[in-house]
Amino acid sequence: MKLSTTFRQAHDLVAMDIEPYSCDAILRASAGRVPRALLWYKANFRPADDSPMEYWLRNTGLNKAERIQWRLTALAFAAAITKSEEL
Repeated sequence: MKLSTTFRQAHDLVAMDIEPYSCDAILRASAGRVPRALLWYKANFRPADDSPMEYWLRNTGLNKAERIQWRLTALAFAAAITKSEEL
């Protein structure tokens, strides 16, 4: 499966509230295998290694709706980037 397709499917899972977290949605979209998409996403959207929290959006001051919107935007952005790389 293409990375961009995985990210678009993960976006839909988060948007439909089937999966609350981006990484879980990516795993579900790729049938539970550790996909290149997950590694790519973590490499490009993970906070700095010295970040105090394991959970990316915790303690950011964002409310639930804002966190969901951030996840949707990041997944859409990841799909667009990888789509352009696939061409």
